[in-house]
Amino acid sequence: MSQAQGGAMFPDATLPMRDGGAVTLNDLRVRWNLVVIFLGAMSLEAAVRRQLLALSHAHAALAAEEARVMVVVPTGPDVSAHTRDWPAPVLVDHGAALHQRVGVVNALGEPSAAGYITDRYREIYAVFREDQPPWPPTVDDVREWIVFVNLHCAECNLPEW
Repeated sequence: MSQAQGGAMFPDATLPMRDGGAVTLNDLRVRWNLVVIFLGAMSLEAAVRRQLLALSHAHAALAAEEARVMVVVPTGPDVSAHTRDWPAPVLVDHGAALHQRVGVVNALGEPSAAGYITDRYREIYAVFREDQPPWPPTVDDVREWIVFVNLHCAECNLPEW
């Protein structure tokens, strides 16, 4: 299974939210740049929880850059318990189907952790993986990438005449 890389299109998916309802990524297309953080069953160490809370609390700054943070968790009670207080939408990936589609799995095929930053058309600009530094991405890393995405989005920035 290949891993989704920069320049590729992030796939569409409809995932249930932990607190009810569902999100279809294609419905966010054109409206929002996305910061999609995948968690694996074993990726809730303290550093990751701190960074996710920091990203959630940076909601206003990221929204000003037309970005939304989404956290995708595999099915499991441990993950749900640790993500209860996060203000960012927590999407449940039953059977880790989306994890598998984008290649966010370990050698045993189990869900692992990664982060993706896409433009509003879902083109991937940055990929962060738990086995490669810098993981987890800092708020500054994410904000810099979102600014970069906005500066390079031809559809978003009309030429000045």
